[in-house]
Amino acid sequence: MAFGSYVYANSLPGYCNQSVAQLNALTIQRQQTGTSTKKSQVPNVGLTQAPIEGTVLAAPSAVLPGGAFGDPPGPTAAYLAYAWTSGAAALDGSPVSGFAGTALTTAGPHNLKVGSNTYSVTVAALPAPTISFTSMLTPTSALSWHLDGSAPLDLVIDQGIAAPMTSDGFVPVCPRTATSYAIYAITAEGGAVAQATVDACELPFKAFLPLVLRFLP
Repeated sequence: MAFGSYVYANSLPGYCNQSVAQLNALTIQRQQTGTSTKKSQVPNVGLTQAPIEGTVLAAPSAVLPGGAFGDPPGPTAAYLAYAWTSGAAALDGSPVSGFAGTALTTAGPHNLKVGSNTYSVTVAALPAPTISFTSMLTPTSALSWHLDGSAPLDLVIDQGIAAPMTSDGFVPVCPRTATSYAIYAITAEGGAVAQATVDACELPFKAFLPLVLRFLP
């Protein structure tokens, strides 16, 4: 903490309010232990003026093409928070004042310029997740899917079909009649829904074999 040309070192009597030169030469003596500590391992330097510093942050650090149900149309909002110590400043080329502030922003790079220093932050634009959902023919029928985007936080197929929570997968199904299924996926970037129809399938012969054997003599 500075007081004019002096620096407050600590609360020990005789060691307070030292100049830069005095701090560089200061050694604290301990009467109880007989030990000493040189306070300045690296010489302090007296500045002619306060250093110019700045920062700019983004919250959140990414925008999405759409929000949750009931939210305004996308993209979602992001804000810049910026601050600097002294001098003139410009945010993305426009002058700002007050040494601190916030601003609604969009995806892309953003710069706070203070004197000859530039502080930067980038707001990412994340794509909405998409999912493909198709029926396929294996020895029996099956549903397969592929999710584009980050890993699923949740993934569900309706009508009680158990599905692994993976970006790619398939599950066998064998409906008695043509049936439409829906898959629902949620990722950090949003949600995706898709549908697929599976025609009625015939169970493999081995499924009927126990019944056949029951009626054989």
